[in-house]
Formats: sequence, C-alpha cells, structure tokens
Amino acid sequence: MIGGIQNNMSISSDMMLQRQQEMFERIDQNSDGQLDQSELQAMADEMSERGGMSIDIGEMLASGDTDGDNMISLEEFQAMKPPKPPEPPTYNLAEIMSQGTTEESQSLELTGALLDILG
Repeated sequence: MIGGIQNNMSISSDMMLQRQQEMFERIDQNSDGQLDQSELQAMADEMSERGGMSIDIGEMLASGDTDGDNMISLEEFQAMKPPKPPEPPTYNLAEIMSQGTTEESQSLELTGALLDILG
C-alpha cells in the first residue's frame, strides 16, 4: 500500500514538473530557454486579464533569478513558489451599519460586502 502511495506521489510530482515545463515553454516566446523581462511581463498581463491576479515582475525576478542573469531559467521557474492569491477584502459590518448614511446606501454597501464575501 505504501509503495502504491509513493508511486502515485511520484507520478503527481512528474506531472507537475511536466506542466511547469509546458507553461515555461509557452511563456518563452523566443524559445531561448530563458524568460526575460518582456516575456514575464506578457505572462503577468495575461494572468491579470484572465484572473485579476497582479504579479510584480521585479519581485519575481528578485526572488526567482538565483544566478543573477536577470532572466528565469526552467530550473529557476520550477523552483519558484506560485504567487499567493489575493487576500479577500475584509468588512466590519457593524461599522458599515453605524455610519451616518442613508438606509439605501447602507443597503448597497452591505450588499457589496456580502457579494465580495460570497464571490
């Protein structure tokens, strides 16, 4: 049984590496085996359009470029941790309700807060 679990884990790890390599190759528009700043920016722009995720390219290069060449190799890419999803907004419903606003604007604020929480 343990051997089966280990085999499944290695398949999963192999599959993850394969997916990372496929993603790397898609981002590497000039196929030189390195992700430069313009390729990383294109990826960040696409991720922002698709999912609203904001990626700081400077931060990505600073944390992922371990050899200091201002590019990300496949090995560096595979070693990087994925970006954290954005933190959901927090709301203090008591504060919203206590604000000296009209009942209609309180209702709109409360509805917006609930939609953000549920969404």
